[in-house]
Amino acid sequence: TDVAFADAEAFLTQLSVRETGVSYRLPTADEWEFAARAESETRFIFGDEPTELHRYGNCENILEQDGFDGPAPVGTYQPNAWGLYDVHGNVAEWVQWPEGEEPSEDEEGNKLALRLGGSFESATSSCAFAHRSIVQAGNTSRQETGFRIVREIVSSEDEE
Repeated sequence: TDVAFADAEAFLTQLSVRETGVSYRLPTADEWEFAARAESETRFIFGDEPTELHRYGNCENILEQDGFDGPAPVGTYQPNAWGLYDVHGNVAEWVQWPEGEEPSEDEEGNKLALRLGGSFESATSSCAFAHRSIVQAGNTSRQETGFRIVREIVSSEDEE
């Protein structure tokens, strides 16, 4: 946790250099949401109302105290239908901008980046799939930012 956007990208670049024929990157916003939803069409993986959020995610939740003041260990909450943990809360995750959307800058010229998933500090509404958090790429907001990895295998046909 506490990962700046540039640090996540640098880590993935270094990881890609180590393994021939494999590329590592951040998921796009669309890929992240597709995997997080696991074919669910509701606001959360368990339905539209946040009544069960305390079972699936580490968000600031007035419905029930979860006992964690910060990020919880992975696997503390129930996974989605495809076995992915922490798609609601725990740490917000850096993603690539959706195709066709260019990263923008704020009024001072700072690069903006996109996070999804909400964090342990997020209100219930910010842990829903549709919520986007656009922040300065250099900011991490303490312990509430992390990332997932996409591993792409480059076939010999792709290299030609």
